[in-house]
Amino acid sequence: MIKKYILVPIFILIVFSGCAKRFGYVNTYHVIEEESIVYKNYELNKKQSSYVGATMIRVNNYNKITKSSNLMKPTEDFTFNTNSSNNQIRFFKDDLFTISGSWKIDNITYTAITNRKLDSKHLLIKENGSIHNKIANVIKYGMNAGSAVTVLYTYEHKPKSVRFKTVTSTSNEMSKGQINYELIYTGLNKDSFMLTYREYTKDDLARPSFFQNLTYSKNKNQIRFRNLLIKIHSLDNEKIVFSVLEDNLI
Repeated sequence: MIKKYILVPIFILIVFSGCAKRFGYVNTYHVIEEESIVYKNYELNKKQSSYVGATMIRVNNYNKITKSSNLMKPTEDFTFNTNSSNNQIRFFKDDLFTISGSWKIDNITYTAITNRKLDSKHLLIKENGSIHNKIANVIKYGMNAGSAVTVLYTYEHKPKSVRFKTVTSTSNEMSKGQINYELIYTGLNKDSFMLTYREYTKDDLARPSFFQNLTYSKNKNQIRFRNLLIKIHSLDNEKIVFSVLEDNLI
């Protein structure tokens, strides 16, 4: 009887030790897409107007960067239950799942994700976003909290059409050589009309890093500033009517 009670724990420990494994590393935060954007508040050769103190021309150059995260979410509501339990868990399409790592079955790598409703269980997501019919259950054991035994078992989920997609975030960033600027109509006097040029850097898009006051003769019907060729149709103390003829932008 004594031998029996000694051997059983040893046997369990050997089985668990043989199955002990950690999730593989997943690079969750990385750039998925980067797009160069040039925004203009005007169209070439199109007449438009601007009041005193308001922006005539604004150009924004930036990179639209889409990055992945450590989260995934389902494309639709679905239910989940194990064969060993009649308890059914319902998930909604806005529920977030955390990526814990990767797991290999038959040399195919899956993404392991979990949610607070799953406790220690992890769904295994295929490359196309569909769900494997095996679930990984992480069990902490022993004095070492970093050790874990992962047991795979079968479960059911409905509908089978549900897919998981990585949650992404989008940010606008500027790189060297990109400039955001605007021209503002500031009024006129007896002989001239005035504009203000404001330039913004990538570090502070709300506050201009450089500005320049520009003065032009009222008799000019066409002016050039940097890469802009502007036709002046009319102007007074209230507003300016103009069109951009050239800008050398994309």
